Amino acid sequence: HLFEGVDTVFHLAALTRPRESFNNPFITRDVNVKGTQQILMMAQKAKVRRFVFVSSAAVYGTQSTFPIKEDAQTKPESPYGETKLEAEECVQDFCSNHTIEFNIVRPFNVYGTRQDPKGEYGAAVPKFIDALKTGKQSYITGDGEQFRDFIYIDDLTELLIATSISDVNGEIFN
Repeated sequence: HLFEGVDTVFHLAALTRPRESFNNPFITRDVNVKGTQQILMMAQKAKVRRFVFVSSAAVYGTQSTFPIKEDAQTKPESPYGETKLEAEECVQDFCSNHTIEFNIVRPFNVYGTRQDPKGEYGAAVPKFIDALKTGKQSYITGDGEQFRDFIYIDDLTELLIATSISDVNGEIFN
């Protein structure tokens, strides 16, 4: 009943910790894959027009060519990445068979103003900002030559909205 009258579903619900997914692979699969299947069925029952699925860059695993393009070979290295890829396949198959428009977004490291820099899962950007604010030295893993892509939460939000109203359908976006 929650989807009645809804034009577009944005599906972001998931267990999102790759490290924890090794400890709880079956729970991760239940939430990330079976949960996606349930949401797809509810969307179809309510005749939702478009489904926007937020996947993860974790589906790519380690790559040697940069930037990573959407057609790069997927080779997830964690149960989390595996379940996000499997959920993508569910979205593609289900929506294609039930004439629901869809797009998939694979964000890389999302950061924003309300991220907590402390704790086991503090993200890099808030940790760097916290270090700058407190006059501490930033901690860098490795030799400092490694790099990662980041996206600010407001930019990701704009991308999700764009994929929901665009004429583009059935595509994957990094």
